[in-house]
Amino acid sequence: MVQESSFDDYDLDRIFLTASSFGADIFANTYGRLGYRLVSPLDEGKFDNAPIIQELATRALIVLGGLASIWLAGSYILLSAVVLGAGSKLLRAVGFYFQKDGFTHIRGKAPEKSLEDGQAKVLTWNMRGYGGGLHYTYGVTHWQSRIDRILEDITKEDPDILVLQDVHDIALVKEIIARLEGSYAHFFAYLGANPWKSDSGGLVIAKCAVDHFEHTSFEHTDTGVRGFDTFEIKINPEASHSCARIISTQLTPGRGHKELRMQQVAEIVDCLAVQPTRLPTLFVGSLGMNRDSQDEGSFLSQYLYHSYLGKEPTHSDALRSQWAPIFDGAEESSDFISFFKRTLSDGRTLPVLERGIRLLDSHLVPGYDENLNTKTARSDHSAVVTTCAGLRDC
Repeated sequence: MVQESSFDDYDLDRIFLTASSFGADIFANTYGRLGYRLVSPLDEGKFDNAPIIQELATRALIVLGGLASIWLAGSYILLSAVVLGAGSKLLRAVGFYFQKDGFTHIRGKAPEKSLEDGQAKVLTWNMRGYGGGLHYTYGVTHWQSRIDRILEDITKEDPDILVLQDVHDIALVKEIIARLEGSYAHFFAYLGANPWKSDSGGLVIAKCAVDHFEHTSFEHTDTGVRGFDTFEIKINPEASHSCARIISTQLTPGRGHKELRMQQVAEIVDCLAVQPTRLPTLFVGSLGMNRDSQDEGSFLSQYLYHSYLGKEPTHSDALRSQWAPIFDGAEESSDFISFFKRTLSDGRTLPVLERGIRLLDSHLVPGYDENLNTKTARSDHSAVVTTCAGLRDC
């Protein structure tokens, strides 16, 4: 059972992680302005750009301000950077130390919901919720200018389970909780266990009762800290058993990591194979594996029934390729809400319940429009929404 906790502003993990994000944002803002803002196209329709004359003046001030700061107080700035950088990492490490079971659980203000008629709606979305200027590399504006539209779409869909990726900025975690805590019962944030490496920024939000939640780190990974969350939900708060299992993750992205992603999926399958209870099992997240590719798509089909089979892609590099030609604007369906198969092609049998589970609907919530407007894009990923029925107290 997930233990109840208040997790108000006095919880030590949240205090130290919030303090850590302050120092990190200073670096991220500087990196964003110097590394991206100064080289993005002079087009007022892109990113945070103002009309050209005003934009030129803004960029000139950034450059002049940076040069003046180095000239007048270069040694002090360097010392401050070292102190802030080391301090931010230290505070983050302390915050991780005080996390319970490796993640932060926040109890929302809403009562736990009963899933009427055994139906559950699940939504997954990669938000690109980075601090400071790190969002530029994905062709979107800061999350602060996107959050209202994102939460408006989420509220309109009103999912029972919400699985978000790339929620890295602690301030964004707090903002989402503050805005949704009146409608949801549970929030689970996994921010990593190593302050020196990146993580998937997973945030799981549930209206229903959560019977079990755990995070497992991948053995096969890149320089970042990645893993997957496994949690079970109940048909109603009084149910004696779980009604479904959900595995959520963000696999290592990048075209050079196909083999690594396959190894990570294999790890998840091996972990699932030893679960003690047969349950309907969903695979949810931003996987970076193209459903329609011959190699990765065929690999996934060994294990999964995909809920979304539409032609519209779930992700596009076209937003960032507008100003960074190194990205070719490729589109692919790499975000999933899928159901694990019980019998695999290699003869193994997974503890998965298929009988009676019905797919009622699966669709996208567009993250960007056909004009690829970087100022109005919610993300370079679209959300996947799936509703299934047939869940019961197992």
